[in-house]
Amino acid sequence: MQSSFQNLVFSIQDKSCQIVMAVTGGGTEVIGEMLRYGGGSKILSEAVIPYSPSSFDSFVKGKPDKYCSITAARDLAMASFQRAIFLNPNSSLENLIGVGATSSLSKEQERSGREHKVHIAIQTIDRTFSFSPSLNEVFGRLDQETKTA
Repeated sequence: MQSSFQNLVFSIQDKSCQIVMAVTGGGTEVIGEMLRYGGGSKILSEAVIPYSPSSFDSFVKGKPDKYCSITAARDLAMASFQRAIFLNPNSSLENLIGVGATSSLSKEQERSGREHKVHIAIQTIDRTFSFSPSLNEVFGRLDQETKTA
């Protein structure tokens, strides 16, 4: 039986898209999921994890007000889209996608009341999609990683 994520990967492969993704702060499991079913080179040009603030700032060529925010995810998506253009100079711009995700997931010995969040953005030639799925019902780092992937 195919998972919904596996179906999504196969659907993207059918569309001949090239994706660059930047994931930071958690949720990096999605990179492995993109490659797990074969054919990853058909859709994934590059995946990066700009984890430290200096790496993030270098990747987006700027510094966000907050690293875990929808704005930061949109910055990552735009930088990823620009990287997709650079890596695929002969591709139609309509077939290029930049993905950015930033999150604050659970961790060992965290302070009481710390919010767990994930922010995801997708950049195409003419649109930016962004969303922040709820983690309210997902407990533990492993579950949060797999639910966001």
